[in-house]
Amino acid sequence: MRRQFVTQREYYAFRLQYRNGEGHTIFQAGKALQHFCIDAYSSIELNRVAFLRYHQPQLRAEVYQGLQDVMAWGDLDGDKMGHIVLPGTYIGSPRYMQQLYHDAMAVVEFFGNPDLFITFTYKPMVVSRVFHIKLSTLIDDIKKNYYFGKTIATEIPDPQQDPVGYEAVCKFILHGPCGEANSNAPCMRDKKKRANGKCSKQFPKDFNSATTFDKFGNVVYRRSNTGVEVQKGSMTLDNRHVVPYNRNLLVRMQAHINVEVCHKGKLIKYLLKYVTKGPDRSLVIVENANASQNNPEM
Repeated sequence: MRRQFVTQREYYAFRLQYRNGEGHTIFQAGKALQHFCIDAYSSIELNRVAFLRYHQPQLRAEVYQGLQDVMAWGDLDGDKMGHIVLPGTYIGSPRYMQQLYHDAMAVVEFFGNPDLFITFTYKPMVVSRVFHIKLSTLIDDIKKNYYFGKTIATEIPDPQQDPVGYEAVCKFILHGPCGEANSNAPCMRDKKKRANGKCSKQFPKDFNSATTFDKFGNVVYRRSNTGVEVQKGSMTLDNRHVVPYNRNLLVRMQAHINVEVCHKGKLIKYLLKYVTKGPDRSLVIVENANASQNNPEM
């Protein structure tokens, strides 16, 4: 039986698509479009939370109400008993993040430790839709096409022999300028290291004639002194400033994609940090200014 209605999310998703033959007023509204998207998101989230709040008897399983759930989540304060339960289907809830953790552990248990650690980063001005298209393409390449092979590079390609690879590396994968040349770089947020003019990512690296392991078991990639350099601002960057990458993957995705050898069990924990930390949060306090002055404890 066909549905006679659509959800709020489906409606807004439909309206935010660009179609030929339809009016494009909403896409030409500038900042008003951003306000529209924020209002739509807030309205959807409000209704989702309201549904969960007023349907707790139907949503709660026996384990939610029992001591097992209380002990598992550390809710030992009696005043917190009877709080609203967010199920695992609510994105960002504690149970949702816990399910992601169990899924990740199940994958590692079945397939073993991963071989590569790939970080896919895009610039903030790229719309979310484009990023997800590229991300889906990347996943398809990894699962079906084996597009990028197993090669990891840490050197700038020769601009004469590989101009396409050279352009991609210069645009997306070089780290810097930072250190004393740029103390305001994101990697210089650590005050102690910034005071010493050192990068928190430990760039520039040392030149190395072959890939080896250091005393801690970390991979030290080959970085030959090929003489190929790139000028960025007042700083000259060479192979010591190259983030490990895969040439074919970098050129295909046209984005910052760091590809590392995953050789330690602690990298699994590093991955799970991203899985379990949840969305970004901000704490906002709204209070009456007069009441705050009368009660210094507020």
